[in-house]
Amino acid sequence: MIRMLLPILLISLFTVNLYSREISLENAIQLGIENSDDLNAALKQIEKVQEVLNEISATNLPTVSLNGQYRVGSDLFFEKSITSSNYLGNIGIEANYLLYAFGAISDSIEAVKFTKEATAVQRDIIETELTYSIKLAYFSALVSDLFLDIAKESYANAVKSKKLIETQAAVRAPQADLIKISADIASRKIEVATTNIDRSNAYRLLKTLIYIDSNEEINLSTLFGKMNKPVLTDEIITSNLSNSDGVELINQLKIYDIQIESDMYNAKAVGKGNLPKLSLAGGYGISNYGNFSDTVSLGLPAGNITSDEGYVGIFLTYEFFDGFKSKSQKKQFIADSQIKGFQKNSERRNITSELLDSLLIYNQYQNILTLNNEAIVLGQRSYELSLARFLNGQTSATELNDVERTLSQLKRDRALTMNNIFSSLAAIGRYLPGVSQ
Repeated sequence: MIRMLLPILLISLFTVNLYSREISLENAIQLGIENSDDLNAALKQIEKVQEVLNEISATNLPTVSLNGQYRVGSDLFFEKSITSSNYLGNIGIEANYLLYAFGAISDSIEAVKFTKEATAVQRDIIETELTYSIKLAYFSALVSDLFLDIAKESYANAVKSKKLIETQAAVRAPQADLIKISADIASRKIEVATTNIDRSNAYRLLKTLIYIDSNEEINLSTLFGKMNKPVLTDEIITSNLSNSDGVELINQLKIYDIQIESDMYNAKAVGKGNLPKLSLAGGYGISNYGNFSDTVSLGLPAGNITSDEGYVGIFLTYEFFDGFKSKSQKKQFIADSQIKGFQKNSERRNITSELLDSLLIYNQYQNILTLNNEAIVLGQRSYELSLARFLNGQTSATELNDVERTLSQLKRDRALTMNNIFSSLAAIGRYLPGVSQ
């Protein structure tokens, strides 16, 4: 069964799909960002925080309420029968305006403003992490393409060697060489098939991240050779961690400072929560009484009467003791801000270490790439010489196979080096996107 399927699989592998969709690295990142559920959720979170801000800001606006009642019965239930002529109805409108709260409201508003800013930064962090994941997946897919090309080339070389043995122009070779070459061809068929499986997995991951159907054929147009490799040093990295005033430039660190500011304003707002509040209030209402004894107690004649009343005044409320509730809440916010300060310091050390490690890998692999290129040139030359010696009967098929295998491995090593270069550059871009461009 495997022997029957391999030729079909190889035909499909060596056939160029003329209808594949071109996807550049920039296109991939754009597609991922435009369709990301996490980013859409982050945007909704920003909208939610804005509504919280609107809710608190509304405290500074007057409140207006309409109230009324209508009840039938007797206020002297045990002395009189209940009839529809015994009723009370009233309707009125009231307005209340908070004049002064000793800064409790304004501090709460500032706290939410910083929360909104932190939410926006968190959204940027999500986008940065998504971009990083897409880059790694894109590079992995590129490597899988290179590995597949190398496997196909190795297969073609084995087929070529066999044809040379079988031609009359070739020096008569032992039967063992012919068998060895046939075995090499079979092993390379399997290598092409397994490499294609790895490629399919790499492409499936990339398509998932950029919201492309798994059955859609795509072609990656941004090759390793077209990507920019900026010159980076330790000084460039460390100088971009914060500005001259010590303000953090990395979103993953900046968000801590914003959240600390929010906590401190929340602590202030809670601390002022039990201070006096001064309000301006007024109202106007109309009441109608029918045969209620209350009318007599009010100095009004018994019967069906209508009256109206209104008021306006300044009111002071002062909850001078709340069982130390606000004091405890204030301490909680202060503790939260201190915790975030410790977390930021730890995160800063980790990020700095990660950046410098990535920079070291980035620069080292660029040097290794030079060695890779030199090794491939020599490996290609060695293969050509071995092939010539093989045709002249000066070497065996085993040696030719070993040389060709070495050349293929050198090419795979170079592909991995390119992946390491741009993966480490992408890791730097997680925190310093401007530097990694």
